Amino acid sequence: MTEHKPPISATPSLYVSRWLAKIVQSDQCPLRLCLDLASGFGRHSILASEYFECVVAIDNNETVSTSKWHEKYKNVYFFKYDLKQPLPLQPSKFDLVLLIHYYDENIVDRVWETLKFGGIMILETIDNRGGNWQELPLYPEYLILLSGRFQVIHQQLRFNRKEHSRVSVKTVLQKI
Repeated sequence: MTEHKPPISATPSLYVSRWLAKIVQSDQCPLRLCLDLASGFGRHSILASEYFECVVAIDNNETVSTSKWHEKYKNVYFFKYDLKQPLPLQPSKFDLVLLIHYYDENIVDRVWETLKFGGIMILETIDNRGGNWQELPLYPEYLILLSGRFQVIHQQLRFNRKEHSRVSVKTVLQKI
């Protein structure tokens, strides 16, 4: 298990910040229930808590779970849980899912199950730097996972220089 370090900046991802603001302004989804998977130290949960009635943050890391960052926010609820396991959440409950800097081959299926019809997922994988490219989704398998289940609202793909079958992804998807 990789140990989480606090982010260099507490500022949320610019991509996530911009798209969350667009979604809020456009009334594309209700602002009730948000799920932040692989929440880390909560910078995206905190941002979402400004818009959503309730944010559920999930991460498996012991350092994150003992930091108690979430206790400052009355509408953020943190749970320590292994994201490689089926999520212990009721299906079709969440209006928005944030999935930032985490990806495994089954996560898209688990997100799809938690989202309401018409719900939005913002997915941003890790960048193409160092050895982390090995955790990036495979292309075109990634697109096949989305097919027939999500409408792509926006997508940026950047292929890895070392292994062209791996791709860094920034995308906004709507469950269909």
